Amino acid sequence: MHDSPERPGIKRPKSRNRLIEAFSVDEPRYFLGQVAFAAGISSNLLKAWISRRVVPMGHHDREAHGKGSSRIFTLRRALAIGLTAELVHFGLSASAAGFLSPSGMDTALEESAGDPLGINSLIAIYPHDGTAEIIPWNCSLKKLLGKDAPAKNSKDILSSILVVSTQRIAARVLLRLGELE
Repeated sequence: MHDSPERPGIKRPKSRNRLIEAFSVDEPRYFLGQVAFAAGISSNLLKAWISRRVVPMGHHDREAHGKGSSRIFTLRRALAIGLTAELVHFGLSASAAGFLSPSGMDTALEESAGDPLGINSLIAIYPHDGTAEIIPWNCSLKKLLGKDAPAKNSKDILSSILVVSTQRIAARVLLRLGELE
């Protein structure tokens, strides 16, 4: 006869599913190694990006204050670093990816009312005057090309774009950060 969880004196095993308390995406919580793991890059690469200012520290992130102290990142910055890593994997330069990623993730977070689990957007990145620019995917082609689109020279008209799912990147980063806790 097997023991039933309803019988007195029998304790049910604790669930492995934990309730994760709600916190702000701007609350500093993650160390450099955790953010690097979540983004799928090495800690040394992330340190290099930070020292070269490829990845700028955000307003709420905490810089290291002397020997032995650690940088502490917010979830907003971890998501932006994840997007930066994704864009670099697709061939953008680290400086262009680092410049574009914070605004791309900020836009995605705004659309989800600050809920990282609710991010559900695509962004398109296209070359523009030797740089790159992020636009919301739901933008019209006419708006993308400008008011005078028909009058543009054929060499100036958009020929290719990179579409990135911020939802998938956010899900990957959140999953990897959850593995660490």
